Amino acid sequence: MSNKTRVRRGPLPDTPPAPQLAQAAAAVPDGDDWGHEIKLDGYRMLCRRSGDDVRFISRNGKDWTSNVRPLVAGIKTLAANDFIIDGEVAVIGSDGVTDFQALQNTISKPRPVGLIYFIFDVLHLGDLDLKPATLPDRKTALKEILRDCSVPALQLSDHITGNGPAVFENARALNVEGIVSKRLSAPYKSGRSDAWLKVKYNRRQEFVVVGFTDSDSVDHALGAMMLAEPTASGDWQYVGRVGTGFSQATLKTLRARLESLEIKTCPLPTRPKDVPVRESRWVQPDMIVEIEFLKRSKEGVLRFPSFKGVREDITVSDLQRSAATDPESAS
Repeated sequence: MSNKTRVRRGPLPDTPPAPQLAQAAAAVPDGDDWGHEIKLDGYRMLCRRSGDDVRFISRNGKDWTSNVRPLVAGIKTLAANDFIIDGEVAVIGSDGVTDFQALQNTISKPRPVGLIYFIFDVLHLGDLDLKPATLPDRKTALKEILRDCSVPALQLSDHITGNGPAVFENARALNVEGIVSKRLSAPYKSGRSDAWLKVKYNRRQEFVVVGFTDSDSVDHALGAMMLAEPTASGDWQYVGRVGTGFSQATLKTLRARLESLEIKTCPLPTRPKDVPVRESRWVQPDMIVEIEFLKRSKEGVLRFPSFKGVREDITVSDLQRSAATDPESAS
């Protein structure tokens, strides 16, 4: 490595640290101290390997190994035996880019097929703590881990150095969600910071479901979901309803899940004016969903929202903590 003084020696931690998260930005940074990667649309996962013990840990510290079983065998074929790596578990859609809904449909099956682990960082290798090292040095170590890897489900997600605005425009042509720009000289640090920036084409964000309406056309199905986001005071702020982006199977599955969370009173400080009393069914704010939308009204209501999927890897507490530091805290 080019800067060994920034690498520390120490045993492989029993539990991976919290991942580094990207902060939302309006523009792509320029300059040669920035590397740019495609923003992937999946579940963020750290993977810890110690010999034959392989564990996948979600961004909120949950063990997801059983959900991504096909990836475990591939990890065991890698050249290194002891490491913690960082990446995104995703599924490639029919258009050739990562598809969050396709991932949810796949990962819910008893034998998920088509999962890909896109690996973009390494935190620990053998007895070396690599978090203090620069991103290029960490990527060098990561490439060594993936040396001679012949498992299609394990893919290196590399970066392009410099020319950020051009990378952003070229990525737009691929119809991806956006890019993540990382300061090359910065260490890996848990939590959200401006050393990693996410710049997106379409606006996507995570919200909590606070209620739902019945379908007008399908019995025992979902009509729309009522959404909210956390405020600085700890309350929920209503942001509107979403009734598009669902498959027929998803409508009934979500309806059954929301019924299990149903409560009698509105969990919002003020009942939304656009929801007739006779149609509203309220739920405990517990389910997090990802929504794509065009823009917001002056009152903060989402315009042209579309459902993208349920975020099983994020809790309400995660959403509240992220909102305190990053007003657009989608993954």
